[in-house]
Amino acid sequence: MLSSPVSTHDLGDPSTWRPDVPASQIFEEKTWLQGSFLSAIAYGVVVTLFFLNLSLLLERLKKDPSNWRTSSRTRQNLALIAYVGVMFILSTLTVASQAEMTQLGFIVNRNFPGGPAAFQNIMFSIPISRIGNVCFSLMNWFANCVLLWRCIVIYKTSTLSITKVIAVPVIMLLASFVTGVIYLTQISRPGSSPWATETFTLIYGVISLSLNIILTVMIVVRLYLHRRRVVRAIGARHGSQYTGIIAMLIESAFVLDVVVIWFIVAFAIGSPLANIPLSTLVQVQTIASFMIIFRVATGTAWASSSVADRDMGTKEITNRIEISAIRFGRPGTETVTAIDGSHGSHSRAKSIDIELVPPSISQTMTLNDSKV
Repeated sequence: MLSSPVSTHDLGDPSTWRPDVPASQIFEEKTWLQGSFLSAIAYGVVVTLFFLNLSLLLERLKKDPSNWRTSSRTRQNLALIAYVGVMFILSTLTVASQAEMTQLGFIVNRNFPGGPAAFQNIMFSIPISRIGNVCFSLMNWFANCVLLWRCIVIYKTSTLSITKVIAVPVIMLLASFVTGVIYLTQISRPGSSPWATETFTLIYGVISLSLNIILTVMIVVRLYLHRRRVVRAIGARHGSQYTGIIAMLIESAFVLDVVVIWFIVAFAIGSPLANIPLSTLVQVQTIASFMIIFRVATGTAWASSSVADRDMGTKEITNRIEISAIRFGRPGTETVTAIDGSHGSHSRAKSIDIELVPPSISQTMTLNDSKV
């Protein structure tokens, strides 16, 4: 039933419309509401990326109908389809949980002592909120696993031992599992919240942040060093799909680090601004993972063969440059040859004093070269 219309003469003084609460409480309530809105917007991006990835991965399966028992490519596609499906379900459950909590706090229980912000802070343990909390931790672990997988792929062809490279990240990932379970146990108690268990929240957040930063730095450094090698060998135009700035940021899930740092800093100083990244972090994790998988599905992500293929490409281009530099001519004549292929410069060099072809053909080639 719709509410009855109110006459503008009955509205009273506009100054009385504002609730009689401190400005700090109003600001905190704004951050919760803004975080919920941003989370819904980010979920729209998640939905778009989910269907893009799903269609691309299914298309890859159709093009490669090999049995999953014998084809590693097919197994990878199936695993990625399962991953995006699970992440999408968890993301949907989380945004539904947040929407219901927002309605409960701002509409149903609007007279809760301390206002909607207090309801959001205290009622972390009710079942609808618990669903979102569990999904949050699960998606955090899954997102870290994808980032670790990309790190392994990128370092697989490195001269460094892959076991030594991933030893610290693996240990930190296990620590993230343990602290995440403790965190969920703590905030699931009646009346508890991340602010009531500040120590465990910070420990869990710092471990996850440290793991993300370590993996991000490892991936970016590896791609940057490879970029320098490619540029030095065959020019800046080659290899940009793997080593461009945007490519490196996507591969390393840099956006996730930014949001986690925002939350940790704001939470540590007790600022209500921590509510915004806390509400959006789940969707940001999903977006970061889906963008990586999108690059894998489109064939633009770094693969284990990228270094080998690039090295072969470098040798092939170098050989072509050397071959194109050969000019046939009469002994002692001057010809223009392209020596420096990486910079496109030219230099003059004496032709080799060996008769490779009959004089008549040699003279013809020399004349043709002089016209060029």
